[in-house]
Amino acid sequence: MRFRVKRRKEPQVVLVSLVDVVLQLVIFFVLTSTFRSGEVSIEVSLPPAHAPAASVTEGITVELEEDGTLRLDGKEVSRKDLGIYFEAESRKGGERTVLLRADRSTSHGEVVVVLDLARAHDLRRLSIAAIAGDGESPY
Repeated sequence: MRFRVKRRKEPQVVLVSLVDVVLQLVIFFVLTSTFRSGEVSIEVSLPPAHAPAASVTEGITVELEEDGTLRLDGKEVSRKDLGIYFEAESRKGGERTVLLRADRSTSHGEVVVVLDLARAHDLRRLSIAAIAGDGESPY
């Protein structure tokens, strides 16, 4: 008895599914990369805090380095320029939060000067950034 031998089709790689997956990965990485806008431009050694963290959604971030250098949006500014910026922001109205990211080695006086400058321009919502502590209370 003679059996018929069926010819098998050559295997084919379907690229449609592969293209879909690659396109979705590209979209995912593009979208997630835009959420990194909250990252800072300089390395500041923040002091630890043991209280729960408060979230700041929209605000003005001021960075204060150990040597007293002020940065606003990653650009170095003087106290006078910071005061001008605070004045412009307070004229816009609304409740804006000033988030101060000061290095742990910065003198207390420099921190007070920046906070006082914000309050002088009617910016009343002030926050100081800190990193989460190790769970042990310093008190």
